[in-house]
Amino acid sequence: MTNNFFFQKILILIFFSAISACASKDNLNVHSSSQHLPNWSGWWSQVRGAANNGQQWLYNDDLYLTNAAKIVDGPAMSYCIPARFNGVGNGTMFTEVEFLLMPQRLTITNADNMLRRIPVNGQPLRENPEATNGGTSIGHWEGEALIIETIGLHPDTTFPVASRPNGWLIGEDVHVEERYKLNEQDQLVVEVKLTAPHMLRETINYTNIYERRSGHIYRDHDVCSLNDRSIDPQTGAERFDLSPPDDLPPPPIIN
Repeated sequence: MTNNFFFQKILILIFFSAISACASKDNLNVHSSSQHLPNWSGWWSQVRGAANNGQQWLYNDDLYLTNAAKIVDGPAMSYCIPARFNGVGNGTMFTEVEFLLMPQRLTITNADNMLRRIPVNGQPLRENPEATNGGTSIGHWEGEALIIETIGLHPDTTFPVASRPNGWLIGEDVHVEERYKLNEQDQLVVEVKLTAPHMLRETINYTNIYERRSGHIYRDHDVCSLNDRSIDPQTGAERFDLSPPDDLPPPPIIN
């Protein structure tokens, strides 16, 4: 009886020692993988000119189906549309972007409160997810490049610039593939392939380039004010006459 009890204690000690060793190994692997992640810290902004976001070729009517929809067809630029991911970039060219890279997940946010949470753990892409402002994404590494696939974008997302009512509506069944990689100039280069069968005649490819914004201070702000009565929901135009009255005195002179 005593011998059996002694051997049971030995087996229990061996069992828990093995578990402890495995846990330590797992922790070491996670720590090691985080050490080998590229440095994407800080705030970034798109390079004007070098990046294709907002470039003139994206406004070429030949890219789009003749029945591709728009919210308005005029020059209106102010409209209540939440910040959404539309494939071209993580916001407009004037919006700073933050990439929070961890071993199992990448979180992308911008100064307009857009948010993307992207698992980087090899899990499959969900089928038929509910449409959201950031879409549903998964990622995996190919060497030093992070490949991200995204579906489930909100069909009323505007293109090529987000939150503009006179852009095309991206529609349903959109698929975005992004390839993120740091170049030798410490720029984050993003090669994008976009398929939007209800908006585009064919799949298009373009490249976005991000540069670090050293010392940038984040300030909370939102592009969308819900139920704004000053904006006509049918046209996206300002309802009220904002012209100053003729008898408005000039502003005071401050010495």
